[in-house]
Amino acid sequence: MPDKHKFVQLKDEGVPSTPKRWNTATPPSVSRKGSVQHLWDEADSSARKLAAQARTRDSLSQSPVLRSPSGAAINSMAILKRTHTAPTSSIGSAAAAADAASARGSARGSCFSPPPLPPRDASRDLSVSFGSESASPPASAPPSGPPPPSGPLPAGPPPSGPRRAWFTDLPEEEEADGMLMEACVGVPRGGAGKWASAIRVLDLAARRTLSVIELAENEAAVSVAAVPLRERGGETFIVVGTVKDMTLHPRTLTCGYLHVYQFAEGNTQLNLVHKTQVEDVPAAIAPFGGRVLVGVGSGLRIYEMGAKKLLRKAELKGLPTMVQSLHVISSQRIVVGDLSESFHFVHYKRADNTLTVFADDIAPRWLTAACPLDAHSLAGADKFGNIFVCRLPREVSDDADDAALMAASAGRDDLALNGAPSKAEEVVQFHVGETVTSLQKVSLGPGCAEVILYTTLFGGIGALLPLTSREDVELLTALEMHVRQEAPPLCGREQLFFRSAYFPVKACVDGDYLTLFNSLPAAEQKTIADDLDRTPAEISKKLEELAARIL
Repeated sequence: MPDKHKFVQLKDEGVPSTPKRWNTATPPSVSRKGSVQHLWDEADSSARKLAAQARTRDSLSQSPVLRSPSGAAINSMAILKRTHTAPTSSIGSAAAAADAASARGSARGSCFSPPPLPPRDASRDLSVSFGSESASPPASAPPSGPPPPSGPLPAGPPPSGPRRAWFTDLPEEEEADGMLMEACVGVPRGGAGKWASAIRVLDLAARRTLSVIELAENEAAVSVAAVPLRERGGETFIVVGTVKDMTLHPRTLTCGYLHVYQFAEGNTQLNLVHKTQVEDVPAAIAPFGGRVLVGVGSGLRIYEMGAKKLLRKAELKGLPTMVQSLHVISSQRIVVGDLSESFHFVHYKRADNTLTVFADDIAPRWLTAACPLDAHSLAGADKFGNIFVCRLPREVSDDADDAALMAASAGRDDLALNGAPSKAEEVVQFHVGETVTSLQKVSLGPGCAEVILYTTLFGGIGALLPLTSREDVELLTALEMHVRQEAPPLCGREQLFFRSAYFPVKACVDGDYLTLFNSLPAAEQKTIADDLDRTPAEISKKLEELAARIL
């Protein structure tokens, strides 16, 4: 990113596109009888087929969509991070291309939007193992009893007998009188503190389930990671974090576990090696130099592989609330995302085997998503709809290796009150207006620029495009100011106030708002263009070029 301060935001709302119905009430009249009427009849028949296919596709899209590694592996990781969100739509013209490709089917090869792979419960997290070309998402259904077999559910209140007696053996595609299909209404819910979870191994290329491991004893799976362990010669193991008897509010639990699974039978099955008990929620897991980095409650731990359980080798206590995400930047630097206190930069000193917090964010934030951009910068989002870029100053990065600084902050348990010795800077601030569920740094196609792609709770997909030219920054900033004056919002709330709802907007141009320039009257476009020493055509072309750089 040549320019480290400016981003332009473009977003496509999550409105599903549906095929339009042809209006055959009054077909045009022509001299040759029946020729155009025949075309209208064919068009109406095609529209009916497209509508039927769209209804089938929409019913399947209620479940998380898994894409093959050759298609869009990184995008699937970003979207599957929070699969309880509404189905998201494609950006710009890609929505029409996806609908057309799905309607044509496989007659011309693979579809732009491959068929979904619906699991039984909502996916909680995803770990991709590239060596085995498989994914292991732990599915977690809130308040539920033991996982039942697939089949129809009886309508009305559940009986008092065992849950497995609620089901009858009927074909999945048929519904009996008074029966509701589980695929449509979901599984029955249990009382508070009841969970049903499963670990599912998926073949992304073939889009099929290889194996399923149901978790018993009221365990809820909360995190998963594929970790190569140096004690086993670099072999990749699947580490799953679970919680037993958990209630969300107030947060209580009996204990947590770290399950270690090993691939078997040609990487199609998972065998449990052992599980390690922990005292709090293992909400984040990441590989770290051949070992396992785990966020357990408000602490950070490093584990090594043992014969009967994982062995704790290092621990950092005193983080404010709970570890929400882990990002390994290098062999000595880790960025911890706290649930309500934003980012914390942790230094690992291998000689002493110690973890030390040397910097944190200047503002407390309830993080919902995070994505590392480089060694010093991260993009984050909070539950109030804000996206920001947090950057560690260069002088603070140099101080990370200072022995005096490390000694001053080592072993301190009061970080929750006083914070870290140094502070990071927030170089970008932007209010989206919807809770952001995932962030990913991706390139959406060959020749396209690298963008920060995000999805929202309401099903929207947006992108933050870095501006590489100072001329573009000045032009778009001035254009946004003119459009703000010439096209005020209909509800009366100023656009600047909306984008600065929680923090003043900083170093980000509202691409959604700039598109209003093309809808202004020609006279107003000419006035704005004259003030910018451009022509209306040049400004419109610049906006199209920015959109083309994304997709």
